[in-house]
Amino acid sequence: GHESAAMKLLDPYLPKTEPDQYGFKEGGSLFALGLIHANHGTAECVKYLREQLSAAQTSAVRHGACLGLGLAAMGTQNQDVYLQLRDALYLDDAVSGEAAGLAMGLVMVGSLNAAAFQDMVQYTCDTQHDKIQRGLRTGISLLAYGRQDEAESYIAQLVDVKSNAMLRSTGIAMMSMAYVGSGRANVVSRLLEKVATDPNNDVKRFAVMGIGFLLSK
Repeated sequence: GHESAAMKLLDPYLPKTEPDQYGFKEGGSLFALGLIHANHGTAECVKYLREQLSAAQTSAVRHGACLGLGLAAMGTQNQDVYLQLRDALYLDDAVSGEAAGLAMGLVMVGSLNAAAFQDMVQYTCDTQHDKIQRGLRTGISLLAYGRQDEAESYIAQLVDVKSNAMLRSTGIAMMSMAYVGSGRANVVSRLLEKVATDPNNDVKRFAVMGIGFLLSK
């Protein structure tokens, strides 16, 4: 990749001392920096993205900084990064909150971190923003990535919550990530049952998508 030259390549677009009115260009460049360093971000890159997230003045810049930081720190389970992203989530801004919820899951991917799970599920219930709930749904599902049976106690807390379709679809997404590529017939059967019986179309849609994830290898 272009890790060594990333800052030079992106310099015309990265945030400067004079902030752009909206920040779309700057936010996009921070996301691009994270993509370049995805899953192997250097300490210097992570530090830079954290500084940009702290300094961000617009939702668009915070959005890009959250996504970039989540990618660069993917799978590190870095608690300081996670807490900074959680702070961005708690601003309850629909645009940056969606990215923060997703990025929290990227940092904690495959960890089944109980505290992160509780934080994210609780905020899914607390926020009124659909965009934030959707970002958290993806983030929560990433916690279970590849963990199969170990994730069942977490999935069980979500998948049958009759009063909350968002939590049910989150449980289905979590199941899909836990068993991705496994081809487990019993899990496919559980997803098919959701397609047939759940009254909510979003839950049905995620169950069908989940079958694809399970059979993806």
